[in-house]
Amino acid sequence: MLRRGMLRSAMPSSSGGGVVLRASGGPSILKELSNEQIAVDIEDCLRLNVDAMAVQVFVGGEYESQTVHNLTRLVDAGNRYGIVTLGVTAVGKAMTRDARYLRLACRISAELGAQVVKTYYVGEGFETVTASCPVPVVMAGGKKIAELDALKMAYNAISQGAAGVDMGRNIFQSEAPAAMIQAVGKVVHESMKPEQAYEFYLRTARLDLDDYNNDTEEGCHITSMAGTWMSVVKGFGGMRVRNGQLHINAFLPDKWKSYSFRLEFRDRVLKIKVTADGVVSFVGRETGYGNVIMVKHSGHFSTVYGHLSRFARHLHR
Repeated sequence: MLRRGMLRSAMPSSSGGGVVLRASGGPSILKELSNEQIAVDIEDCLRLNVDAMAVQVFVGGEYESQTVHNLTRLVDAGNRYGIVTLGVTAVGKAMTRDARYLRLACRISAELGAQVVKTYYVGEGFETVTASCPVPVVMAGGKKIAELDALKMAYNAISQGAAGVDMGRNIFQSEAPAAMIQAVGKVVHESMKPEQAYEFYLRTARLDLDDYNNDTEEGCHITSMAGTWMSVVKGFGGMRVRNGQLHINAFLPDKWKSYSFRLEFRDRVLKIKVTADGVVSFVGRETGYGNVIMVKHSGHFSTVYGHLSRFARHLHR
């Protein structure tokens, strides 16, 4: 699930996964969140070949009627062209998130035509939410929690009638996103117990490191390596690109002495090493024109100039 700008700029056209397009929007977190409008035309949804359109409905919000109208308009447009509409039961800053409220919000969305409803999980009474909704209910992942807790939440939601889960932060903010999404898949599609899924998550992340299959000498498992690389670089290393600048927010697990990784950014290969004394070192070399790079770590910027063939920078936490 994403907006059309990210779909066009970040997702390759050859990607075979299903796409749910966020079709409503408007205010930032600094304004009243329920003041949303339809933010995409149905023709653009067709051009993007999306599978479904998602629209938030703020039942009880200041602009409740407006968001309900957004839903009905998208349902009408989707029905004309055969595109599913997903109603998202948005919870504003001051709204109570309990089974009673979610039953009402899900039922309203379904009765107004949403073919699927996405809502939050609650520990008490979630089975009444799914039972009272005449269309499939998908559980929202919500804020980032520990991997085992996220797997337990997904298992409980599926056990209590949810048709699936839609997790964002609990996947891409996990230490091993590729392993985590596979573990969630085991829970949703194979009814695997959370504890078993968590062991699967750990095993997938360390498949070649611990040589579980006794075949590492014959070659590494590439998909597991990709998940491990992401867990080190984006998880422990905290690597992000914001506003064209490379950000590193690294930390070192208690039992580790150090770790390092390489990445290419703007025609430079950077080797980043994190050690136990809290020092992050940047060492790089040119691969092309050697564009200037701004690297930020712990609030401090280091400038990597294009005319330098080699550089080193040490930043203390």
